[in-house]
Amino acid sequence: MMPALPEMMIFSHLCNPQVVTGAEKALFRMTLELRRFFRCVLVVPQDGAIAVQARAAGIETVVLNVPLAVGMYLSSPRVREEIGHLQRRPEWRRLLSLLRRRRPAWVLVNTCVHPLPALAAKRLGIPVIWCLNETMAETPHRHLAAGIIAAHADRIVALSPSTLAVFPPEALVGRAAVLPPCIDRGELNPELWPAARAELRSCLGWDEKTKVVGFLAATIYGNKGLRELVQAFADLAARNPAARLLVAGSPADPVYYEACRKMAVAAGFGDRIAWLPYTERIDLVVPAVDVVAVPSLIPEGFGMTALEGLCFEKPVVAFASGGLLDILTATGNAEFLVPVGDSRALAARLEALLADDARRVEIARQGAAMAEAVFGPAAYRARLEAFIAGLPAVVAASAVPDSAEPARERTRRRKRRRRGRMRSRGHRKFRGRKRGGRGVRRRGTGRSGSRSGRRTGRRGGARSVFRSRRRGRTGGSGKRARGRTGGRSRSRARR
Repeated sequence: MMPALPEMMIFSHLCNPQVVTGAEKALFRMTLELRRFFRCVLVVPQDGAIAVQARAAGIETVVLNVPLAVGMYLSSPRVREEIGHLQRRPEWRRLLSLLRRRRPAWVLVNTCVHPLPALAAKRLGIPVIWCLNETMAETPHRHLAAGIIAAHADRIVALSPSTLAVFPPEALVGRAAVLPPCIDRGELNPELWPAARAELRSCLGWDEKTKVVGFLAATIYGNKGLRELVQAFADLAARNPAARLLVAGSPADPVYYEACRKMAVAAGFGDRIAWLPYTERIDLVVPAVDVVAVPSLIPEGFGMTALEGLCFEKPVVAFASGGLLDILTATGNAEFLVPVGDSRALAARLEALLADDARRVEIARQGAAMAEAVFGPAAYRARLEAFIAGLPAVVAASAVPDSAEPARERTRRRKRRRRGRMRSRGHRKFRGRKRGGRGVRRRGTGRSGSRSGRRTGRRGGARSVFRSRRRGRTGGSGKRARGRTGGRSRSRARR
C-alpha cells in the first residue's frame, strides 16, 4: 500500500469568473505538477475559472474569501497597520479555523498581496512556501513588505531573478529558488494555427500582405503600456501602409481604454486597429499576428504574454524591465528590448521586423526553440524536482499532536476551551454577556449591592438572566435580576 501523500494547501489570491490572469495560469500549472508530491487543496476567494479547471483535474477546492493587503505590493509605510486591520476581520478567524481543522503539511501562498495565509500558518507552526509573481513597488519603505515575507516564509519562490532583487542577500540564503512557469506548446494546438490565422484575418479584412503587430492582455490598464504602443504605431503606420495593430484584451480601466482608442482616431489611423475582447483561446488570435509587443511600464514578475508569443513562433518586442528582461535575454532575444516608455525605439524595432519577412521567420523559429529548451515542461519539472528535494522532511501535520503548536497558541486554545465549559455551565461570570464579546458597561448593583458598572452584553443582560431563571439556575427574586441588569430591562425580566 502506497503511503498517503502529505497535504499542501495552495492559496490563490484571485479566481476570476472568466478572465484568467498570468499569475493564475502559473499557479494552476504549478498545482498540476505538485500533485506528484502532495495531496493538493486549492483555496480560492470565489468560484471561478481556475476552480472549475482544478475540479475537472481532480483537485479538491475550498472557497474562502481571504482579504488582500495591497499595501504589500505598493510598499506602503503603513503595511503593518493594514495587515493588523485585516486580522481583526471575521475572515481571519475563518482562515485560522480552516488551517486548524485541516492541519496541512505545507501552505503555499501566491503573490505578495496575500499575506494572511502565511501569517496564519506561521502562527500554527505550519511551514510556508511563498510564491512571488510580481516586483514590489520601489519606495523607501519596500523593506517593510520584504521583511514581512522573509519573517513568515520558510521558502521563497520567485518567477524570475528580478523578483528576488528586493530582498537582501542574507535573507535568501538556503531558502530561495527561481521557478519560472512553463508552457507546453502541444497545448497551444499548433496544428490549428494556419486555419486560425486565415480565418481571423479574413474576418478583419486583412490578407497575407498585411503586417500585423499584436498586443494581448487579460486586463488592460495604464501600466500595460497600450498608450505607448499606440504612439509607436502612429510612427510605424506613417511609414508602412501595410501595418496594422490588433489589440485583444478586457478593459480594466474603461476610461484609459477609450482614451487610447480616441488617440488612434485623432491621429488618423483608427481604421487600421482592430479591437477585440479577451479570450482564453489565444491559439485562435496569436497566429494571426506577425510580431507581439509587450510594452509593460512596470517591472513584470515574469511576463507570460512574452513567453506565449515566443511559443507561437512570433518575435517579441518588449520594454526592458523585470521578468521581460529575463525572458528575452534567456532566449537570445535581448536585441528586441527597448528602454521603458520609449515609443520611438519601440516603433523602430517593430518596423525592422515587419520589413524583412525572412529574418522575422528565422528569429521566430529560433525563439520558439529556445523557449522550449529554457521554459518547456521538461526544464520546469527538473527545477521543481530539485526544489522539492531541498525541502525538509515534514510529517503530515494532520498526524502532529497539539503539543507541536507554539506555546502561545496552545495557551489560547486552553483558555478558549475553559471559557466554553464555564459558559455552558451557566457560570455567573458569563451571565448577561453576549457570546464572543466583552460587552459594554451598564450601571447596576450586584447581589450585595456593592458591584457597579457590571459588564453585560450589547443586547442587554435581562434576556440572559431570564433564560437562566427558566432553567432554574438563577435563584432569588426578580429584584435580584433587576439589580444585575439595570432598570431599563425590568419589563423583559418580568416577562
